[in-house]
Amino acid sequence: MKPVLLCLLGSFMGLIPAWGHSARPPLAMTGARGGLTCNICHSGTNLNAGGGSLKVEIIGAGKYTPGAKHTLRVTLADPTAERWGFQLTAQLSGAAIQAGTLNLVNPSETVKEEESGLEYVAHRADGTRPGQRNQVTWDVDWIAPPQGAGNVAFFVAGNAANRNGNEFGDKIYTASAEYAADSGDTQTRSYALPQIAFGGNANTDGKWTTTLYFTSTATSATAFTVDFFANNGSPMPVPFGGGTATSIPVNLTAGSTTAIELSSSGALTQGWAAVNLPSTVKGFGIFRQDVTGRSPSEAVIPLAEDSKQNYVMVWDDTEFTTVMAIANPGGTPVTVNLTVRLANGNQIGTGAVNLGPKEKTAFVLRTQLNLPAMQGASGALDISVSSGKLSVLGLRFGPTAVTSMPPAER
Repeated sequence: MKPVLLCLLGSFMGLIPAWGHSARPPLAMTGARGGLTCNICHSGTNLNAGGGSLKVEIIGAGKYTPGAKHTLRVTLADPTAERWGFQLTAQLSGAAIQAGTLNLVNPSETVKEEESGLEYVAHRADGTRPGQRNQVTWDVDWIAPPQGAGNVAFFVAGNAANRNGNEFGDKIYTASAEYAADSGDTQTRSYALPQIAFGGNANTDGKWTTTLYFTSTATSATAFTVDFFANNGSPMPVPFGGGTATSIPVNLTAGSTTAIELSSSGALTQGWAAVNLPSTVKGFGIFRQDVTGRSPSEAVIPLAEDSKQNYVMVWDDTEFTTVMAIANPGGTPVTVNLTVRLANGNQIGTGAVNLGPKEKTAFVLRTQLNLPAMQGASGALDISVSSGKLSVLGLRFGPTAVTSMPPAER
């Protein structure tokens, strides 16, 4: 009897200069799975027979990404309406169970309420758009449920009202939309940081610190592991937790960020790092070099997907020295082919580097390829393997600073 009482109250209030439920409609009126709709109060035409239309959709997506934020759009159209209202809910397909989290985009026009474990977003009085003709839209943010939740159904009811101050003559519409999870976006991807350096002597080669940063955009906890390798491909101990470890576990809560800092104490140690990241986690590295007598220098190092086989990278030896770091993230030996071109496109030299499984090397480019013509010039370097994996990073060393020169996939 609760909906009837609400309707009677709405009808009585409609006799006063007000709109029955302009502030917000009663809860659970979306018509979900054959349930109640706004037409128990508003009359004029049969449900969905007013000559207009209603739809709900995820903007810009045919599937939802588990754990990610999407924007839902409700569109209500009617050629005769002059005031508008809606109510929306998100539920798991086939069950009256809340799916994800609904959040307000415009709190002055919409309101969020809960009943029996389900969330509802609906219009406020300021969101009824009095006097607007033909069509209106409302946007609602939605945080999708985690992987494994299955299909999600959105249910919405809309009121295309005639603005006569009561519930008579209004047109009620309902709509629903079902979305599946995009499983491809939840797969992990393999990344590498092809150069790690920490420790050293500030009076000679400088003291190095490498810091890895990771941030999560997910709405649930995420866990992964960062593995460290020496130049010869063996597991490399790095400072961690008061001791050392060759692998460091990372646990990120929803929306959190963490940093792994490999300190500058001890002897200079070099290697590389590998990590499998879900699509909801982003990361990068920062090198810091401290040399006696000058200000510290830093370079940002992007994480690179390690499944690529062909790259091109700009080199610059005009007043600098280009250093290469190349890692083989795979389990089989590779031959890395190098082709050097000047800025005008002319090829001036080639070379090859052999790397065993998980091995990494770093070298001054013009020295490795015996190309003194590179000094004082700039150009591009083609880097490729015919099979296997490859991860590449360029570093430009100047008199007072070091800068990263990331390659681009060919």
